[in-house]
Amino acid sequence: MIERSGTTGYRGDLAGLRDDGSADQTLQNLLKSMTLALDLRARYRVFEFEAAQEGHRDVAALFSRLRAVEGQQVTELGQRLHEHLGQLNATNGKPAR
Repeated sequence: MIERSGTTGYRGDLAGLRDDGSADQTLQNLLKSMTLALDLRARYRVFEFEAAQEGHRDVAALFSRLRAVEGQQVTELGQRLHEHLGQLNATNGKPAR
């Protein structure tokens, strides 16, 4: 669970942070995007496997490439999320304007 204090800001797991009603909209959007990207990346792996099992190697390769792109997006979202949390911590949880 996320705990928030005036001196240390946010800490805890992402689900708790996502559910924290005091988080700014940008943080909420980053967290929603991360959740969607992780889910989609996992689904692409299943889709790739199923296409390969059915003999559709070209489609399986497409899902493999899409999964790699989604992995890059997860990495970038993670970096931006980390930066945004650092900014919130620096301003005691208030969004920088």
